[in-house]
Formats: sequence, C-alpha cells, structure tokens
Amino acid sequence: MRKIKKITDKWIDEIYEIEKEAFEDFWSKEMLSSEFDVEQSDIFGIFDDDFLAGFVIVWHYLDEAHIMDIAVRKSERKKGIATELLKYLFNYLKNEGVKFVYLEVRVSNLPAVSLYKKMGFSELGIRKNYYTNNNEDALVMKLALANS
Repeated sequence: MRKIKKITDKWIDEIYEIEKEAFEDFWSKEMLSSEFDVEQSDIFGIFDDDFLAGFVIVWHYLDEAHIMDIAVRKSERKKGIATELLKYLFNYLKNEGVKFVYLEVRVSNLPAVSLYKKMGFSELGIRKNYYTNNNEDALVMKLALANS
C-alpha cells in the first residue's frame, strides 16, 4: 500500500538515485540536500512499504507554491504514482492557504506536459533557453487550486 509523507535528509541517497535516473540534466546531490535547509521548501516521498518510489520538492510562500522538482523511479512509472503524489501535494497546499501553483517543464517533455494539463494546469508562457545543458525552452504552467 502506498503512503505519502514528508521526508528528511535521511532519504538523500535514494532521492539522488531517482533524480539521476529521471533526468539527463539532474540536480547534484548537494543541490538536493540543500533543499532540506530552505525554510519554504517541503519534500514529500511516496512509498511502497519502505521503498521510495518517487518524490516532489515544492516551495510555498504566502498563497503561492512552486514545484521545483518531481521524479518517479523508472521501474515505477505508468502506475499513477506522479498523479497520486500531485493530488496529495495539492491537498496539502490548499490546507496551507496556497491558491496558485507554478512550475516549469521542458517543452519536449510531452508526457509531463500532458500529466500537468490533466491535473488542471494551464500554460502561461515560455522561458527561452531555460535549461542550461541544451538551452531548451521551458513551458511555464499555473494551477489555480479550488477553494475548499
């Protein structure tokens, strides 16, 4: 049975492993580790028993939040894990008084763009040359959380 919870730096090795597996231009272990020290940063993991299947890093301040990173192990993809993680995150953020959620995604990452649209995100615009490894553009997306 899956469980989602806030995680601590105890999980940094697994987070880094998932990050490297998920992205060509992945965050360094130091970058990921530093997120545990950022006051407005929360990191949630989705578990099958004690197995970390994926994670999300979100910054929230006032009534806005920004999804900084989300990744799921390759072996666990296409099982609804990212959807479940995002639904949990949105409920958490609503309870924290957040009204808007933002993110950037590679314009070429069509599966992620499709997921975000399915989750209710709309396109705001393009950040030119956002990704430093290949100067790919990022699609900026926004979700208005429903009032509870």
